[in-house]
Amino acid sequence: MKRVLSLALLTLLSCEPLRAEERKYSVKHVPKSMSIKTKKERFFYLMLPAVNKVHNAWMVRYKRIKLHIETQTNLGEVEMLKKRFKAPTDEMLLQALKPHPKSIVLAQAALESSWGTSRFFTKAYNAFGMWSSDENEPRIAANEQRNRTRTIWLRKYENLDRSVWSYFFLMATSTKFKEFRELKMQTNDPFVLIQKLDKYAEIGEEYVKHIDSVIRHNNLTKYDRIKKKKHKQSAALPKKDLPPPQSSRTLPQTEMPKTQLNEVKNIEERKKSALQEEVTPSLDED
Repeated sequence: MKRVLSLALLTLLSCEPLRAEERKYSVKHVPKSMSIKTKKERFFYLMLPAVNKVHNAWMVRYKRIKLHIETQTNLGEVEMLKKRFKAPTDEMLLQALKPHPKSIVLAQAALESSWGTSRFFTKAYNAFGMWSSDENEPRIAANEQRNRTRTIWLRKYENLDRSVWSYFFLMATSTKFKEFRELKMQTNDPFVLIQKLDKYAEIGEEYVKHIDSVIRHNNLTKYDRIKKKKHKQSAALPKKDLPPPQSSRTLPQTEMPKTQLNEVKNIEERKKSALQEEVTPSLDED
């Protein structure tokens, strides 16, 4: 009996779903002799779920806080976030909270982690080369020293979700990216926005060119596309229920029957509403 129960338990355990990192590619394991195609496939397999998840969470919060500010409700949360993001005004808070295009996020992660193969990526889940200045936080030392005298430390994360979240927080709070935050309120064009990322790396303008190249050559803008909400179409009226044909002469509005005039107004209102329908970011990319 015990043997049967043991076999049953082993069967159940063997049927448990594997964690995302263990299904096809693992953060901790870099296959040897990977082709460029395989290297990129592995990178997107590992990074896309984290980027989509965090981007969606920031977008949801941004929309919620934007509504609170517009309606002057839940101001306690607004003030709390102002302190957290060091944003003295409502405008600056929204600049900090709005997530930028995923194409930029993915391009920077690809560059900073050598497409998910760097030691910082595999040992510390650090996808963006995030430095550490706090000796009390988890971190690992770089192989090279700054000016040959100072050890460079990079942050160590629990998973890629935390790495992406930390990156977004840096972009939302660092004074280096003040112009970037202001510009993203005016446009979502990644090729315009990346012009304000020259301070992310010491190579400056060359870094911007690298990001531009990665986005274009890998068609990363496909992850920025948005799709409109689907609207249900009204069922067509049976022919017998159709109104009789109107005269070819168009009556001025003052001559229209009151019921017909109201119907025209309702149609115009629905058209206006449809044009103003909010679109939401597509988060179900492969």
